[in-house]
Amino acid sequence: HEGVSAPSYLQGSNIRPMTEEEVRMEFLGHGTNDRAGVWNHTNLRNFCKTFTKLYTPPILSRTTLPLKTIWFSLSFGTYGITTWINSLFVAIHLENIYFNSFLFALANLPGNILSVIYSDRWGRKKMLMGSLIGAAASLVAFACFVYSKTSNSQFGTFVIVFFACAFQMFSIVSWNSIDVLSGELFPTKVRSAGMGVCTASGRLGAMFAQFVNASLMVSASKGGDNNGGESNSDALSSARVLVVAASALLLGAGLPLCLERDMAGSELKDEVGSSAIRCNSGSKKDHLSDDEADLVLNHESVCDLSGCRLQNAQEYQSFRDEVAVNEPFLL
Repeated sequence: HEGVSAPSYLQGSNIRPMTEEEVRMEFLGHGTNDRAGVWNHTNLRNFCKTFTKLYTPPILSRTTLPLKTIWFSLSFGTYGITTWINSLFVAIHLENIYFNSFLFALANLPGNILSVIYSDRWGRKKMLMGSLIGAAASLVAFACFVYSKTSNSQFGTFVIVFFACAFQMFSIVSWNSIDVLSGELFPTKVRSAGMGVCTASGRLGAMFAQFVNASLMVSASKGGDNNGGESNSDALSSARVLVVAASALLLGAGLPLCLERDMAGSELKDEVGSSAIRCNSGSKKDHLSDDEADLVLNHESVCDLSGCRLQNAQEYQSFRDEVAVNEPFLL
């Protein structure tokens, strides 16, 4: 600005403060088009670097590969059934299909309530494994009652709709658990890329399920027509779809054992290969162990007991030094 002289230690030197126009031209004006190609190239290089980190040994076997498989199997089992549920109800000759479909959709509510209450208490991995096993068991029971042709009775209809709703409730718990678990296990540097890879695997599983279920329904129907039993073919096709979906869910139920430890109550990792430290939340079981305390001291980190926040002492000291050096420039 005019009328404002440079500081005394800059007078007589070649260093000149930049004017407002020069700052604007430097960051907003000229060179924008020239930098566009470099910027795009940098983005592509950063994307490739981040994508490569997802498939390095420290994170591949303990995070990326198990999560991708769980997403695939969960999408195959859940989307494969929810998109075919009305066709299944029609095939097994249930009465009042629209009301039963409404009850099926309403089962989302208790699933979400269970997730809110027990996710932090039991941990994400236990919730995921338990809900996947529960969803698979519900589908197997669903298939047994369908194949035994009890849907024509009032009791059979009630049991079939009950297990269908139980499957929907457990599947919602599974989705809530895997969403939180995936976001917590991937380090900050690769979290967005990791979630994108897992979501893509889930979409592939959902699409693959449509082709598998359609082929099972058609093949079973042809076999039933050849034998002259239309009701038998409908029950067989429905049971096949349910059993295949249950098998996919059981496959995903065992994979959480391959994941890293549950991150509930722990600080999330920022870098690939870094270790998270559990903070004190006020109860005796959450106190830092001797090994964790040594780890905090060795890395010169401070655990804020009230907010469970880690504050790096070296970075804080560096910030203070930088403030002290640049204090004459501060207004």
